[in-house]
Formats: sequence, C-alpha cells, structure tokens
Amino acid sequence: MKRPNFRSLFRFSVFLLGIFSILAIWWFHPATAQINRNADQVLSASFDSTNSAVKVSFTTIDPCLAPNVAKSNQAISVAAAGAAQLVALASSQTIYACSAAFTLAGTAPTAIFQYGTGTNCATGTTNLTGTMAPTSGTELAMGWGGTVFKSAASNALCINLGGTSPNAQGVLTYVQQ
Repeated sequence: MKRPNFRSLFRFSVFLLGIFSILAIWWFHPATAQINRNADQVLSASFDSTNSAVKVSFTTIDPCLAPNVAKSNQAISVAAAGAAQLVALASSQTIYACSAAFTLAGTAPTAIFQYGTGTNCATGTTNLTGTMAPTSGTELAMGWGGTVFKSAASNALCINLGGTSPNAQGVLTYVQQ
C-alpha cells in the first residue's frame, strides 16, 4: 500500500481553508467588497501556491494617504496682500495639498488657495478654496490625511491674502507628482 503524501495533503487543506475563508467573508459580509467608497484604495488578492497563502494588498490612489509616497513641507510665510507662490509648478505634475495649518493676522484678513501659472499664479488663476475670513490671529487647520485640494497638472500652488496688512504664518504639507 502506498503512503499518502502528507505535504501535498497539508497544502491542499490550507488552500481549501483559504478559499472557504474568502467565501465566508464574502457570504457573510458582502459590504466588505467595497473597500473605500471614495475610490481611495484598490484591493487585490492573489494565491501564492509556493507558500499556500492568500496575499492581499492595497494600492492607494490618493498620494496623501500612501505611506510609500514622500510628503514635502513648505513654510507659509506671507506678509503682504495679493498672491504668493507656495509650490512651484513642475511640468506635467499635480500638487496635492495634504494639510495646511497657519495663523492669519491683520485687519479683516482673508486667504484663498489658488493654482495657476506665471508669477504668483497670475495666469489661468483658479480658486481651490473659498475665501477664508477668520478673526485676526486665528489658526486655520485643514487636512485629515487625504488630499484636501489639488492643482491642475503643470500649475503652481499659491495663497492669495486680502485685508489690511494681512500676515499668514504656518506650514503646508503636499505631494507633487
């Protein structure tokens, strides 16, 4: 009588266990098929026959959420009314603002984030935010980890201050790709 091959039997059992686990999750939790309703992440699964394992990986579409994408910081230090460039344009690249925190001082100060080309975004200027008009000296903070706003490709990112003697001091975290 031939001895059974326990290694093959074990691998096949682990394979079946993996398949049944996936089916059980799918059957009892059909909502988990949607990993992120905002399409920030894509789920992929594959079976590794060498190690008898199911590999699950997430690919992040939002660069601000991606742990493997380096973030850059830019000081916000603007002390005059008008537009000031924060991040220079790069050909075919988009600027993703991940977070911003800054104080806004002056008499009736306002701030708007914009993108455009030319000196201080003067050409093709597009507002990315509405007019922010806090009480003078108030800190403005935005960002939850994902992209707050983004420029069009091949455009610079600017902040446009209004009011009398406006002054913005803080930091912008962004990804440019």
